[in-house]
This record gives sequence, structure tokens and C-alpha cells, in this order.
Amino acid sequence: MSKQDISVAIIEAFSSVEPPPEWHIVDSLEGFEPALVEKTFSGRLWNELTDDELDRDPALCFFSVEAFRYFLPAYLLRELDRHYFQQNELAFTLTSGLTEVWQDKLVNPCRYGAMTSWDRAIHRFATLTKEQVNAVVAFLDYKIEESREDDSYGHQLMSEAMKNYWLPRSKGLPVWRL
Repeated sequence: MSKQDISVAIIEAFSSVEPPPEWHIVDSLEGFEPALVEKTFSGRLWNELTDDELDRDPALCFFSVEAFRYFLPAYLLRELDRHYFQQNELAFTLTSGLTEVWQDKLVNPCRYGAMTSWDRAIHRFATLTKEQVNAVVAFLDYKIEESREDDSYGHQLMSEAMKNYWLPRSKGLPVWRL
């Protein structure tokens, strides 16, 4: 699939997603970073944000599930256009918890008990429709091919996440933790 085809697939898949309510941009208000993310993204449309705004704060870490789904196409499209984010590593966000190395790691046992990185990841991605999952799969396919020679570690993580989660999910199959 070409970059142009992937871009069209992303735009079409996410075109009907409504912006999150202003009171639910972030999942936590602890610390200063979530407040900065909330200030930057509250009341904004994903296609109006600049590269600087998208990467000003580690938004992908703090977004609520609704905000993640709404703002994800901005990150996907910008990275397809060769913009690499410093604070919002998209490949990491789309693979974290979905690889053998990370899936059993506890997120924060004091706060979340037995929640693993796998549990957190599939919760975050659960709201994506089949079309949106397919757009993410097309994006990851492109990134896997692009990283084959330059980034063997990133290539491995994306390939594992595709095998463990994204491809089964795109085919409507149940996704089980290994």
C-alpha cells in the first residue's frame, strides 16, 4: 500500500470520530504534564494541530481512551510525512504491551494491582473500529518495511505487535495474551 493510500485509509477510518469532551482529554491530573496536554488539546480539532503542538508534551501517554482515538490520525499522518516526534514515539505507543518482553509487566502495582502492560494496551485500543484497526495495520506495515534495515529493534517490536495483536484484531479474531 502506498503512503497516499494509507493516508486516505486513515482519514476515512477516523473521519466520523467526534472530539472528546473537554473534561476528558487526559486520564489523570497528577503532576504538571497532564494539565499541559489538556491545555493544548482541549477544544481542538486533530487536523488543525501543528507539529509543535502535537509534540509539545507526551500527550500519547496521558490521553484518555477517547482522546487517543480522536487524535491518533494526526500522529499517524504526520509520521507518514516523515515527521518524527521527540516526546510521542508512535511506534512505541502502538506496540507497548503487545510484545513478549512487555506484555506481563505490571503497570503500577500500587495503584492498578495486577494490570499488565498487555491489559492497558488492549483497553486503549478496544475503542478502535475494524476500519481504524486496518488503518493502523497499514501504517505499521509501512513502518515495518521502512525500519527493516535502519532499526532492527523497532522492526522487531512492530513485527511482534502485529503478530500478537494487530493482525488478529484486523481479522476479527479473538486476541489472547501469550
